[in-house]
Amino acid sequence: MLRRTLLLICLSLPLPAFAAGDAIGYAFNALSKPDRIAVEEEMQTGGLYDGPLDGAYSQAVKTGIEETAQQVFSNGYEGPALDLTTPAGAAAFLKATAAGDMGKWIYGEGEEQDG
Repeated sequence: MLRRTLLLICLSLPLPAFAAGDAIGYAFNALSKPDRIAVEEEMQTGGLYDGPLDGAYSQAVKTGIEETAQQVFSNGYEGPALDLTTPAGAAAFLKATAAGDMGKWIYGEGEEQDG
C-alpha cells in the first residue's frame, strides 16, 4: 500500500520535479533521437565517449557529457555559463553540442592559451 501511495505521489509531480535529480538525463532525453546521436558522435569524435551511437541515455552518456563540458571549459570557452545542474542549462549545452557549436572546444581548437 505504501509503495502504491508513493508511486501515485511521484506520478502526480510535475516533470521538472523529476528533472531536478538528473538534469542531464532529462535534457538528453528531451532531444530528438537524431540530436541525441549527434551529441554522442561529437563526444566520440572528441575522445570523450566510446559507447554505442544509439541515442539511448546511460551512465556512460552522462559521464561523457560531464567530461565534454569540462573539456569545453578547459579549452577556453567564454560563452554563456555551462550549467549542467538545471534542465534548461543542460538542454542549452546539449543543443549547442548537437548543432556542432561546441566542436572547436571539444576538439581542443578553442581559445586555450598555450605556454
